[in-house]
Amino acid sequence: MLMKDVVPVMQGRNGGYTRVVKLGRLRPGDGSEMAMVEWIGIQPVVKTRKPKADTTKQSEPAK
Repeated sequence: MLMKDVVPVMQGRNGGYTRVVKLGRLRPGDGSEMAMVEWIGIQPVVKTRKPKADTTKQSEPAK
């Protein structure tokens, strides 16, 4: 994914490839600091699954 998708988009960029957003101490168990790291200039990829074919047999209505 990195070489195929990210490199062509970032090819002309001189720097600043990522953004780090500090989220604070969110984990209640240990109070660890959390952060979100994101690529700059790349649209998020949302993968969707195709619905599975309905393989259940529907019973015929009673007469």
